[in-house]
Amino acid sequence: MMSLILSAALKGTVLLVLARIATLLLRRSAADLRHRIWLAAICGMPLLMIPVKAPEIARVSFVYSITAGAAPVVASSTDWWTAAWAVGFGLVMLRFVVGVVQLDRMTRKAQVTDGLLLSDEIATPLTWARAIVLPGYAREWSAEKVAVAMAHERAHLARWDWMTQSAAQVVTAVFWFHPLMWFAAAQLRQEAEQAVDDAVLRSGTEAASYAEQLLDVARRLHGSAPVTGVAMVRRSVLTERVKAILDAGRVRTMSGWKSRVLIVAVGVWLLMALAPFEKKALAQAVAPVVLAQVPTPTPAPRIDPPTPTPKPAPVSVPRPAAVPTPGEVYSVGGGVTPPTVIYSPQPVFPEEARAAQAEGEVRLSVVVDENGLPTQIAVTQGFGMGLDEAAIEAIHQWRFKPAMKDGQPVSFRAVMEVKFRLR
Repeated sequence: MMSLILSAALKGTVLLVLARIATLLLRRSAADLRHRIWLAAICGMPLLMIPVKAPEIARVSFVYSITAGAAPVVASSTDWWTAAWAVGFGLVMLRFVVGVVQLDRMTRKAQVTDGLLLSDEIATPLTWARAIVLPGYAREWSAEKVAVAMAHERAHLARWDWMTQSAAQVVTAVFWFHPLMWFAAAQLRQEAEQAVDDAVLRSGTEAASYAEQLLDVARRLHGSAPVTGVAMVRRSVLTERVKAILDAGRVRTMSGWKSRVLIVAVGVWLLMALAPFEKKALAQAVAPVVLAQVPTPTPAPRIDPPTPTPKPAPVSVPRPAAVPTPGEVYSVGGGVTPPTVIYSPQPVFPEEARAAQAEGEVRLSVVVDENGLPTQIAVTQGFGMGLDEAAIEAIHQWRFKPAMKDGQPVSFRAVMEVKFRLR
């Protein structure tokens, strides 16, 4: 689990950096478009944790796994990483849950006045779930100011901003150690506010009076706005919002369907390019790395079936091209069908490597003969600590349906990998 999270965080950095570059290039475009770019990048982070099965045509990979509980009871670095991640995840999620509980309590205690929920516990209009809550001092507002605040919060509800920002907080909890993840979540909130500002201005609200109302709310703020609610005003981004509101040349339209489709298409393409491909033993893809045809130093003699008539003396006659040459080791191509695995017992994890919490990969060169038996096993990339010997012993026990050429079984040279993992 921890390896998937770290891998997704590393590859997700590409998504977040590209999202930042795209939004910078589109800083004069609609805020709704930038918001959707950040949302796509954040949603892509957990998707990068899903292994994607991809056939490996040129190699056999066999992954051997052993549970971490079978290892000696010694805390490894992986255990410490997992424990640290769990503590961070728990704290961030606890902050989110406590915030939701506080919002629920505050909403239940709010007073209903003229169909509006008013609470003295907050200093800014906000929305969460499907509720809109105004601060108590909104009683002093004119009907026009109340209508503007309600239009702002209803725009958040229509955009499902509380749901998307809550999902972003959960993703941030998973990747709490990644600083770009916190930055992306903050940008998502900021672009959502600017997108809603654009919606309010599109409805005919005067920009100057709207900016003045936001500044008035900011002056009444004490402390920070609830982190789990979608607040109308946060001091940290107010300056940028006011500049955008007063910028007459700013694009304030909603993103079109073509832009949305393009964002999804680019996101899917990036996910496929960055996805952690899961390598497993493939029964139908035992093809090795393509090697030159190498004559076998000690070819096994061919045993012809018994016949009642005596065999004539061998005569040096050229063989037809369609008949495989005995004793020759074939590789990919030339009408050769690779062998397929029919029996593949797991190797024994060496005690020495298990005690040292060692994980590694052993690569071997193997010739699968005409009978489907592995021969000429040689380590081409070893690891030591007993893993090489365990890999050789395991491959000795493998059985294959032999490779075929023109309907005849032939010897075949394969490159195999045995991966030892502590899980």
